[in-house]
Amino acid sequence: MGGSVADMSATSASTVQVTEEQLSKYREDGFFITDPLFSLETLDNVQSEFQRLWEEDIATAERQGDPKLIEHARLRAFSSQLEKRSEICGAFLHHPQLIALASQIVGDDIDMTWNQFIAKPPSKGKAFAWHQDAYYALNGTHAKNVNREKMLDPHLGVTFWIAITRTTVENGTMWVVPGCHKQGLLPHIYSDESLEWQCQFDSSKKIPAELKRGQVLVFTSLVPHHSGDNISNEVRMAYQIGYGVPGVTESNYGIPVLRNGVPV
Repeated sequence: MGGSVADMSATSASTVQVTEEQLSKYREDGFFITDPLFSLETLDNVQSEFQRLWEEDIATAERQGDPKLIEHARLRAFSSQLEKRSEICGAFLHHPQLIALASQIVGDDIDMTWNQFIAKPPSKGKAFAWHQDAYYALNGTHAKNVNREKMLDPHLGVTFWIAITRTTVENGTMWVVPGCHKQGLLPHIYSDESLEWQCQFDSSKKIPAELKRGQVLVFTSLVPHHSGDNISNEVRMAYQIGYGVPGVTESNYGIPVLRNGVPV
């Protein structure tokens, strides 16, 4: 795997076109899935960076010596603000396919509001609980910097969950509940054991979102979702990125990416 960012530049052509069927599904179900949008070179480069950052995080946790933090670093791996740690990941946030996709949902003025990698190695008992991203945004450590009204408006923001590797039920792909976003913000409880919010709702109508490499699960921040155990023999990796209108967040998580339809 190389380290090139050449095919992630803002000058590259975008081919993504959101269809009326996809927009209708987004309004009614809260999500849709794209075709594969990225070259294998881009995916390989990002995957290589994820592996490097993951190994760095494990080493940091091991130096701290806290068994719970070490377990989380190894088996429930995620890290945010990757643009501060990786030129390749920073370039990917401005990828023309992502910006074109976001602009067709949000509009011509867009900030990147969040980004994190998620690596799920083979393990049992390490599923991520059902949750809404909006709940994390409004109750996390940076909640004071989030505009509640804008965060809860599905027309003003969107989340992309990008399959850097293929994702299957066996390797712990995402599950979603169609239409549940229409219920608004749902109650959650916090688990000190797993260090996560857990959504309290009826998930009986859940469906899996299995993705090929480079496909994107596009969803609103109010869609309840979770991922199961990885019972395969492969590591599942995904890149979660949020985009929204300027002012969704005033924290240093927000980065301008589009103004008046022009990449920043």
